[in-house]
Amino acid sequence: MMAELEIQKKAVDALVIMNTTIKNMRLYPPSSAMIAQTIDRLYQAFLDMFAQESTLIFAESEKNILICGEPLSQKDQERPQTMALLEMLLNFGIKSITFEKGLDKTELTAFLEIMGRKPENVKSEGGLSQVLAEKNLSHILLDQKVYVARDKNQQILGSLEITDDQIIQAIARAHPELDGDLQKVQEMARNPEWLLGTFKSGVTEIMEQKGKVPYTQLSENVIGMIGILDKAAGKMNQEDQDKISRRIGKSIATMDFEMVSQVLAQNIENFFGGTLMQNVVNEIDDAKFAEINEKILTQGVSGKAGNQDSEISTHLEKVAKERQLFHLKEEVAPILSGDEEAFLDKSLMASLPDIVGQLDSHEEQRTTGTIIHRLSNNLLNEKAEVRAQASTDLVEIMDRLPSEQQTEVIEKLLDKLVEWIQFEVLATPAYEKICIYLKNLIQNFIHQGRFTETIPILDVFNLIYTGSLEKNDRAQAISSEIIMDLASKELLDNLFEEFNTNRQGKQAGAGRILIRFGEIPLNRLLDILREHDDSNERVRILHLLGEVGPGLVPLIRERISEDEPWYYLRNLAYLLGRVGSKDSVSALRQLLLHENIRVQEEALKSVYRTGGNERGPLLLSILPMTDDPFTFSIVEMLGTLKFVDAVPTLLELLKARPLLVSSSRLHLEEKICIALGTIGAPEAIPVLSEIRMTKGFLGIRSYPDKIKVAAAKALVSIKRKQAEAGSAGR
Repeated sequence: MMAELEIQKKAVDALVIMNTTIKNMRLYPPSSAMIAQTIDRLYQAFLDMFAQESTLIFAESEKNILICGEPLSQKDQERPQTMALLEMLLNFGIKSITFEKGLDKTELTAFLEIMGRKPENVKSEGGLSQVLAEKNLSHILLDQKVYVARDKNQQILGSLEITDDQIIQAIARAHPELDGDLQKVQEMARNPEWLLGTFKSGVTEIMEQKGKVPYTQLSENVIGMIGILDKAAGKMNQEDQDKISRRIGKSIATMDFEMVSQVLAQNIENFFGGTLMQNVVNEIDDAKFAEINEKILTQGVSGKAGNQDSEISTHLEKVAKERQLFHLKEEVAPILSGDEEAFLDKSLMASLPDIVGQLDSHEEQRTTGTIIHRLSNNLLNEKAEVRAQASTDLVEIMDRLPSEQQTEVIEKLLDKLVEWIQFEVLATPAYEKICIYLKNLIQNFIHQGRFTETIPILDVFNLIYTGSLEKNDRAQAISSEIIMDLASKELLDNLFEEFNTNRQGKQAGAGRILIRFGEIPLNRLLDILREHDDSNERVRILHLLGEVGPGLVPLIRERISEDEPWYYLRNLAYLLGRVGSKDSVSALRQLLLHENIRVQEEALKSVYRTGGNERGPLLLSILPMTDDPFTFSIVEMLGTLKFVDAVPTLLELLKARPLLVSSSRLHLEEKICIALGTIGAPEAIPVLSEIRMTKGFLGIRSYPDKIKVAAAKALVSIKRKQAEAGSAGR
């Protein structure tokens, strides 16, 4: 006993070092001295244990860690390193790891590297067994049979010390035709059909004793036969093991009531990796199982009232739960398989949240996770009724989850939920509830500084709120309420603090969130734009506000006033060019007539960028009200726009030549000639031809050469366009 405790203590110490080593291998390069040191320590710990034992086995049983078949103390079970090993075994889907004497450091290092990888990556390469096999780790074995030490009331499986000779003897008895051919018998021990024949023959022999010996003894003999097959099957592949387990389970289920009761009352749950118990339970019909369960729970195994064995009662309760679990999985099988018709089964879908709740109570997280995944996939189904049912059930299921688990599920489904909010046309109660889930997630993300993850979710609500994404009135009202709820003073102050100081290095993210929170933060940003004396900061805010879109236009309109500083009005003109459209061109009219040329020029650029077919009429209407040099820009822009309606006005300007011609007037005349040529107006040919002449125009003195050159180029351009038009018309 003392020796066992000593080995267990050393094994726990080794477990601590192993856990540290795996962590280090995830964090540091293989050549790191830290990794080399921890591997050396771990290898020495194994050598110390191998001095006393030839094998060291870490195993999982009922969510506990066993070392060489013995469970650890509660204190050691609760160690973080023990829990980490348990999680690792569960994640890789293995029951035990055996280290054998002769293990060298190279094998140990390779094993630790593999265990430090993500389980899903290892599974994609064929699973842990295959990956280890490829590394030829001959002293490290997975899922070797572990017999758990039990008290006197649990001796049935533990006492089955089956030897290879007993297996051969059982096969030889079942197949006398082999006539002592030992080699043939040994071959048959690896054949699942022959092994099943051995079981059938053995059970027939046992049942011939019925009525002569008690059922208790008969059931123990059956358990012995099962133990023989379990050990023999341990040398086969998994497919053959499962086949034998299913056939034995079916055979037991068809036995008479009393015999099945006795077998189920035994501890058979560790045979065939735990599958035999489930196979037996699955094969028994409901009426027979209910009768067996009632009999054992009320009368005990002996059948005498008051002789109930508490351990057997607990065992049968577990069997009942296994059977319930089987039926639950059967019920949701169509959903698990992704059958779309299952989502139109009103009865099934109405009961689905309750079924998931029961599955969850059985710790069937993988099954419930699959159901949730299937529901989320159908959120984007083309059929509205399928989407409605999937979203309703999804909400009911998530409402029953603890808050932490609920948040975890929502994060996993985040992309699908966001896409569904965009896609869905019905604002059902489930739609509203999922919107609230996402609102709460946004709040959590912002408080955690996860700004980048926040923006795609917030974008959807902002698009619906501003009308950029068309939805029905109820959906728009939901998004509006969410934006207003999120834009609390506390949250906005925190975001502006980061936007102004960049203390967390997330200034850009904070700004991008702020512009999605409606008018309050947008007005605050526009105030900062006006008041900030640092031009670089103003440029940063301009670029940020440029991302807002049409929703910013009404706020800009309200701020256009002669009382504002020229640089602020210039910034507003710039923003209108980024977020406006032809519907907002009228807001630029006042800025086009501002006294500051820089404001005018910025407004003109924005008109060109956003004005569409409103540009020409607007510019022509203000042309008489402008002064040089902005008049030059207007004329040039009318030419660039090829605005034909401007031709009469431009010709009038050209004809109305004063007696005294200033350099500014000459510049205007040159701009008009160029514009007329760009427009390609035939009615301008007479006037332009006169300008080209050496004599004065209409009695006025001659034009300078640069004006004549501009007129000549305009004439060439107009005539070329006429020729092209004529050629296209033929």
